[in-house]
Amino acid sequence: MPKNLGRVFRSLRQAKGISLEEATGGRFSISQLSRFEHGKSDLSVSKMLIALKILQVTTDEFLSIAREFEENEIHQFSSKVEKYLKQENTYMLRKLLMEKKKKMSTNLYRLEVQMLTLLVEGLRDRKKILQYEQNFMDYFCTIEHWGYFELMLFSNILDSISQSSLRILTRQMIEQTVLHEKNPRKKRKIARILLEIVRRTLEEKKFQEASLLLVETKRLLSDETYLLEKNILLFMDGYYSLCIGKLEKGRKKMETVIKIFEQLESYEYASLYSELYQEILDKEFAYL
Repeated sequence: MPKNLGRVFRSLRQAKGISLEEATGGRFSISQLSRFEHGKSDLSVSKMLIALKILQVTTDEFLSIAREFEENEIHQFSSKVEKYLKQENTYMLRKLLMEKKKKMSTNLYRLEVQMLTLLVEGLRDRKKILQYEQNFMDYFCTIEHWGYFELMLFSNILDSISQSSLRILTRQMIEQTVLHEKNPRKKRKIARILLEIVRRTLEEKKFQEASLLLVETKRLLSDETYLLEKNILLFMDGYYSLCIGKLEKGRKKMETVIKIFEQLESYEYASLYSELYQEILDKEFAYL
């Protein structure tokens, strides 16, 4: 069941120009509905049905809107984390962490706090990392369906967890990709995560695993619309070619990606992948 149902109801009520008093239909108290809208209490099913009927919104429509509302909130939080990581802005990451600590009323908030703690503090406290990793694995083992929250969480912990945990969670995520085939945002997120895992897997010289992940990512990105992700995929494919000894082919693919970004005037991506390309050459292929 989506969270923040009261906030969603309030947004719908206000959008339709209906007052609190009108929304109750005179069948229950205004204060009760107000508390529900502000997340201070629940509303019984019978009272919810009365209020939705007055708003002329079906139960299915309401739940669908609530799920989208919740997903947008998670997406906004995820975008902030991604932005601050890219900027190496630890101040804003710490600020996000403090905001989440104030809301640690549910297990999901606690997981977000632990995720942000890892991102802010890095890998200094090995004991804490292992405890957090176990908490993450316990959570993922209890859920049957990965939503945007789970994708956001996984994408931000994959560099902190062990290879064995990463393998298990990657397999779980891939098994659920079929469920997200018609959701462009989730599909793009899964592709980005897979590409990051390919990078880590290649760095750890797990070439067979990387090959299988590349195949899965290519299948996921068969649609023409995911141009950014397909360009990054080409880069990782080139990295894989380098690793298995196809040096000229690998370099050509990776350099092509950088040129494409430059031609599209995506200079931030061009700079990012130029630096990554040089780092790979310096670390693994200095003789080229």
